[in-house]
Amino acid sequence: MMTIRIQESASVTALKFYIDGNLIASGASVGGQPYSTSWNSTAVVNGTHTLFVSGYNSANQMIGQQTVSITVSNRKKASATRTPTPTATLTLTPTRTATTTPTPARTPTSTPTPTPSATRTPTASPTITATATTTATPTRTATLTPTVTRTATATSTRTPTPTPTTPPPSPTATTTASGTVFYVAPNGSDSNNGSSGSPWLTIQHAANSLKPGQTAIVEAGTYDERVTITSSGTSSEPIALEVASSADVQMLGFNLSASYWVLNGFDVSTQTNGNNGIGIYISNSASYDTIENNYIHELCHEGIVMDPTVSYISVLNNRIWRAEMAGAQVDGLNNLIQGNEVWDTQQEPVIAGGIYSACVTPNGADADAFRFFGQNHVFRSNYMHDIYYATTVNPDPHTDCFQTWGEAGESTNNILIDRNWCVWPTNGSLGSMGDVS
Repeated sequence: MMTIRIQESASVTALKFYIDGNLIASGASVGGQPYSTSWNSTAVVNGTHTLFVSGYNSANQMIGQQTVSITVSNRKKASATRTPTPTATLTLTPTRTATTTPTPARTPTSTPTPTPSATRTPTASPTITATATTTATPTRTATLTPTVTRTATATSTRTPTPTPTTPPPSPTATTTASGTVFYVAPNGSDSNNGSSGSPWLTIQHAANSLKPGQTAIVEAGTYDERVTITSSGTSSEPIALEVASSADVQMLGFNLSASYWVLNGFDVSTQTNGNNGIGIYISNSASYDTIENNYIHELCHEGIVMDPTVSYISVLNNRIWRAEMAGAQVDGLNNLIQGNEVWDTQQEPVIAGGIYSACVTPNGADADAFRFFGQNHVFRSNYMHDIYYATTVNPDPHTDCFQTWGEAGESTNNILIDRNWCVWPTNGSLGSMGDVS
């Protein structure tokens, strides 16, 4: 058994831990105080394993990440002497960058734990760095991360994750090995050439303009637009819309009906009805799209919805808070849903009023983490928690981790649900609703 201890800064409010890409723990952090979790290293094969830790600030933005390689060498003990269990300690220390990004206020109606802060305030964009030390015995201290053994402690090497940086301004767009990089900024113009020094104004213009192999980097700001994507990339040259490093890009969501796209890092919130009230709606014959690292929240409808005609969609490491009905509804064929966090789904958000006052509640409203139909999907290492029952906005839902049922003319089979973590709150009228899948 290995204990992983994080020494984080006050700006880190939530942490997620992965071993070999699989979520093993997630929780709230009290700034400046160590956070620890345990990993059963005896349950894995000998060899090198990767520990990945990501930290989030109070605005639910990932502000840093670290990767540490751990070599496991489980073997029988040579004698009855027991060696203390190694403890890996990561120290997360934020540093301030030169640019601060003010973000507007979003006021949620209630804040379960972990939840994003109700008010967005101007914050610096810290970068988390880490050092790892291990003390195998009272007299020997190994530098960096230990080799985990059952009788002795060796060493392993911490490999820090490089922090991406925004390319410096230039009068023309930047050419890379995979294509051309363009830029979008609140002070740009769609008549510009899209270079870092002459950026476009709207994300929609970027979506209309990008060709296979090209990328648009979207700078921090509030973009009052919902983006429709209809042209496709290729298997060797996908098209990407990505948020600039450490930036907060707020917008109204996506309608995606094309293939080979990457949508990475957006802050999506909308209180519209119909398909435009879904955070990200994937339709028609869309395939081989990747939806990753987005914060999707406070909606009149679901966070992500797929039509039955889509396939090979990857939904990775998104955070979905206060969607209506379900965090995500998965349909079609061969989709991967991995590393996402879903919490506080609402059955009838309109009851809360305020930003939800125009929401229309559909028939059969519920409050689930995931709904699925279709075939050959994989749900792996997702974290679902704190979906409440008998509250103002959730009067009587079925609060399911995963829900499906028979659909006319469609078969639902061959679904893999692997190493997901589902924790429901305790409710006075129903007793303990905790569950782990």
